[in-house]
Amino acid sequence: MDTEWKDFSNLPDQARVWIYGFENNLSSEARNKVSESLTAFIPTWTSHQHHVAAAFTLVVNRFAIVAAHTSHGISGCSIDSLWQNIRSLEVNHELNPLDGSLLFFRNKNSQIQAVNREKFQQLVSSRDIKNSTPVFDTLIENVGQLRAGKFERAFENCWHINMFNCEPNSTVKTAT
Repeated sequence: MDTEWKDFSNLPDQARVWIYGFENNLSSEARNKVSESLTAFIPTWTSHQHHVAAAFTLVVNRFAIVAAHTSHGISGCSIDSLWQNIRSLEVNHELNPLDGSLLFFRNKNSQIQAVNREKFQQLVSSRDIKNSTPVFDTLIENVGQLRAGKFERAFENCWHINMFNCEPNSTVKTAT
């Protein structure tokens, strides 16, 4: 991915990251709604009554990535306020970036697809998703991982390969 994390240049590698993926590409109008919502929220974000240094970026019309850091730590209530802001996109604009069941990958035409875990397993089993297929790791935890290129990488180099059985006709492994 050619994304530069310039929006996060003032944040340290250990700054926390939250990635919200959308099932479908965002239209220009939807991008504007997401951007407006986060632009309004970021300057007001506090944790333990301290300002949170934060930034966001929209990536490939599919992901809203928020990064934040404070030397006092980011409280649960502060994280809840971010969640409420993101949740408002669903309530007010019919956008749902909170569907944690979706997995994202690039298909053979390099288009990003979002599928549920069962469908992802079927694609792995049928070899439509190969070791070299780019997948998106929406579970990365910090800006350093973004800078290191861990957001989009080959299936064989991501946690997905450990969770999804590569044998034909297999079922999804469940986490223990």
